[in-house]
Amino acid sequence: MGERILHTAVAPFEAARQLPKVPQGNQCGRMHGHGFAVILHANQDRVGGDIGVDFDQLGAIWAPVQAELHYACLNDIPGLENPSSEILARWVWERVKPALPALSWVIVHETGTAGCHYDGRHSRIRKEQRFDYGIADGGFSRLRSIHAKRSARPSVARRQDAGPLRFIDCFPDHR
Repeated sequence: MGERILHTAVAPFEAARQLPKVPQGNQCGRMHGHGFAVILHANQDRVGGDIGVDFDQLGAIWAPVQAELHYACLNDIPGLENPSSEILARWVWERVKPALPALSWVIVHETGTAGCHYDGRHSRIRKEQRFDYGIADGGFSRLRSIHAKRSARPSVARRQDAGPLRFIDCFPDHR
């Protein structure tokens, strides 16, 4: 096996959405907007000194997908009726992968502290939350990062605490 090259392209877009399947009263159940960032990763062999896919090609592949998403209401797009980051990452994968066989994963950031990684088989969501404590002689801040991965066997769940990180290997499908 030869040398591998990882190409990365960051593709921003602005869109509105409402998550219809969140519990009643959840802020994401209301219509709201985000400045999303999609990161496309293409991992391929370097053959004969050629770098393979270049940034112009990645841009050309992304352009029609971005045109469909940018300044849209995601709920109105077929396949995105419940446009969570997990579903959006899978939706982007399904549109980009045929034109970019070297696509290795898609990351969708809905905010700087929340998003989803998708590799064509597994989704991994990420959410960070900061807790600031004020006390009489000072204060401190703690950042908690939660990662959740969809298991291949949804009936099996395992939780593991690792300091400020909690990894959850299974969570209910919210499509």
